[in-house]
Order: sequence, then structure tokens, then C-alpha cells
Amino acid sequence: DSSGNTYPFYQGHLICLNSPYGKYYTDLIREALARYPVDYMYVEGIYVRPQGCYCTTCQDKFKAAYGKDLDQASTEERLRFWTDSLSDFMAGVKAAADSVSPETVVVGTSYRNKWGLIGCDLETFVKSTDMVGQENQWGFDDGRTFHEVGLDMLQLKARAKKPIVGTWWA
Repeated sequence: DSSGNTYPFYQGHLICLNSPYGKYYTDLIREALARYPVDYMYVEGIYVRPQGCYCTTCQDKFKAAYGKDLDQASTEERLRFWTDSLSDFMAGVKAAADSVSPETVVVGTSYRNKWGLIGCDLETFVKSTDMVGQENQWGFDDGRTFHEVGLDMLQLKARAKKPIVGTWWA
């Protein structure tokens, strides 16, 4: 975080999409798809907290893109940076998959901002997916009706202009 503290597990203790681990993740996908035939790859858990990441990699990348330090950025600039980071990461995943297994269907996860996580810029994000997943169809546990969740899925399909899939954790 901006104070140099790490987030507690599952409250944001996730990989930094800009970090060297993000590249390791895409390299791992490339290696696995080169070794094994995979029809469908669902990429889940690509998240950024609204408070964002202030690791050295993010700070350097932000400064290169915006010409100033991350801690001097406006709220809108930080949000755009982290949203773009999510879309850039998904583009790296798709490029890695396509380089060795273009027939593999790559599904990226879109989601509602229910748990304080930054969602994607859908119009940019879908360029790097073959299908769009809406994780957990976010709604069964927040009081929305099945009908409302279904309407969300239809809206996602209309906006993405690609096939969609919903997941639901029992």
C-alpha cells in the first residue's frame, strides 16, 4: 500500500499484475499450453484493490506512463493506471496462450465491484479474451434476485459482444 505495508491475505494479498510474478504467470501459461492440449482456459482472480499497489514495479511503470510519482497522482489517474494494468495483464495472458496454442479458448474474468476490487474496462479487456466470464455472477449472496443476476449477464453479453460464461461457487 502507499505506506509500504502489505495487505492481509485475501484482502488484497494478491499478485501484483505488473510485477515480475505477473510475467512468470504468463510464462507458466505458455509452458503448460505448449505441453498439454487445452480446449478452454479460465483465468480467474485477476484483481486490483481500489487502494492499488505501490510496489517498486508499479511506481516505476506509473512514472514512465504519467511523468510523475504514483503518490502524487489524482484518484482518477490511479484508477485508470490500475484498470489499464488489469487489461494489460489479460493481453499478456492471451498473447502467451495464442503463441503456442491459438486453438485454446481464453476466458478472462470480469466482475462487479462488490468486494472493493477494481473491475476491468470491459471494452479494452474483451480484446484480449475469446469469452468473458463473470465470476460468481456476483449477486446470489448480496440480496439480488436470480432475475437481476440474469439481466446482469445479458448486459455483459451485449457489452462484450462475445460469448459469456458465469461461475457460481456453491
